[in-house]
Amino acid sequence: MTTIHAVIPGPCPWRLSFGIVGTPLVGIVKDGKKLQAQRRRWNTKASRCQLNVEIAPATEWRTVVEHGDDKLDICRVLNGMWQTSGGWGKIDRNNAVESMLRYADNGFTTFDMADHYGPAEDLYGIFINRVRRERPPEMVETVRGLTKWVPPPGKMTGAYVRDNIEISRKRMNVKSLDMLQFHWWEYSNPAYLDALKFLTDLKEEGKIKTLALTNFDTKRLQIILENGIPIVSNQS
Repeated sequence: MTTIHAVIPGPCPWRLSFGIVGTPLVGIVKDGKKLQAQRRRWNTKASRCQLNVEIAPATEWRTVVEHGDDKLDICRVLNGMWQTSGGWGKIDRNNAVESMLRYADNGFTTFDMADHYGPAEDLYGIFINRVRRERPPEMVETVRGLTKWVPPPGKMTGAYVRDNIEISRKRMNVKSLDMLQFHWWEYSNPAYLDALKFLTDLKEEGKIKTLALTNFDTKRLQIILENGIPIVSNQS
């Protein structure tokens, strides 16, 4: 007998019921003030497995990324939207947004995307607009959209950086990006520092809430921090 122990998020405060999206767990039911998960056993010729599920307190499934005065509260489990980039077939926009709503309804309210993930930013824009119209304010306050900007290495000007951030803001239907994660894939060109300084200016204007990186090495991260760029995270 093999026993698997799993911890799942507690119930969402804006829901009367709770379910897990995209997992094999079954029999999750509301019982008074707590949720109970029935044990499920799988019997095969090779093995026998028993699953025990523990419900984690809501305070344990969110975290804060921060640097100095900059901070952002996010869900510990992010919904990655790379699948919308086109490599997995045609994306049905309505089905995609409905899936995003189901994840958010069950507490998974942080979405990770990029400017080059196909229609990801557009889907988020439709999704967040529906959340604002159809969900309670306390849920709206927990939703986060993290996007990436991956420009081709070249000369970075303030106008060029601003224009690209404006595109993402409009696509995502937000006044301020929760997090802008910057990627640069040619370290021999130091213009990444210019781009980050212009991004910092946009953050100070309120166009971006937090600045982050994606796939930067330790050497360049140190250089960026020494130049006073307020980086809250480096996704790898």
